[in-house]
Amino acid sequence: MYLYTACRIDEAVSFISQARRPGHEQRRVNVDFPVWMIDALDREANRLGVSRQSIIKVWIAERLEKRAS
Repeated sequence: MYLYTACRIDEAVSFISQARRPGHEQRRVNVDFPVWMIDALDREANRLGVSRQSIIKVWIAERLEKRAS
């Protein structure tokens, strides 16, 4: 289980959003989540003092990094 802090998540999102690598441009996507999942994401985001989008980006990035290793 990972320990998330508001600072760590904000730093990761800042890094991800500022990173410019060829072939890794940002693209907007829409994802539908069940209400219970949005509620859980919002509770965690509020607990850490970050946005829902920050939580989603960091968790997905961590999962993809883990899978790649």
